[in-house]
Amino acid sequence: MNAFVCIFLMCALSLSAGESEISISPQDAKTIAAKIYRNECSQNPKLLISWNDGEGFLSLGIGHFIWYSEGKREIFSERFPQFIAFCKEMRTSVPNWLEKEPACPWQSKAQFLDKASQPQVEGLRQFLLETQDIQALFMIRRLKQAMPSITAAHSNPQKILEQFWRVAASAQGLYALIDYVNFKGEGVNMLERYNGHGWGLLQVLESMDHTDKPLVDFVKAAKTVLSRRVANAPKERNEQRWLAGWFNRVDTYDA
Repeated sequence: MNAFVCIFLMCALSLSAGESEISISPQDAKTIAAKIYRNECSQNPKLLISWNDGEGFLSLGIGHFIWYSEGKREIFSERFPQFIAFCKEMRTSVPNWLEKEPACPWQSKAQFLDKASQPQVEGLRQFLLETQDIQALFMIRRLKQAMPSITAAHSNPQKILEQFWRVAASAQGLYALIDYVNFKGEGVNMLERYNGHGWGLLQVLESMDHTDKPLVDFVKAAKTVLSRRVANAPKERNEQRWLAGWFNRVDTYDA
């Protein structure tokens, strides 16, 4: 990481709301990235690029940033081109071919798998492996940008902001917030409901207690929200099978 980026991380890329401010150091960014990499990819570089069965897009990086092929769009937000723009803003080197390729060059999973061992794909994987801290910063920015819609979706936005900043006051708390959003979403999509109950970050923040241990409060609330999701899920989905793994993941937030 060059000197410009180090200074930028410490100073320019701070998150603020009112009088609250969070600055993240390069080392904190690396630590957060490593934890998300473990959660999302099991620290396996091969999983930094994936085209899941039944999906019409490529997923890249520790945040599974979506990248659509030319002329293809679905309901999910495309993030990978935004990440490339963020890299340029941070003066982080990007593979030359990505500079000229706004759309995913592979039209299907079969076509991608046919090219998966080629230098272009291996170079892309190495780029994603080497920019994990930049990916974490990009995810932090996304989280900040999502907060207005999260607070607007609640009758007491000040309560939501207060809980958010309690958790975000530490690098470990930032990890918890970023990972949970990446894991279960912002909680503002009305289609993501079972019997009227959501399970995203909004629902966790509104369910939190207010003790002197914000991360303990966050983990407890997350488990409550996830348990409620399972209880309200259609029986045929059998979501109970995932709950122990979900709990193990949120336990890392206060580890």
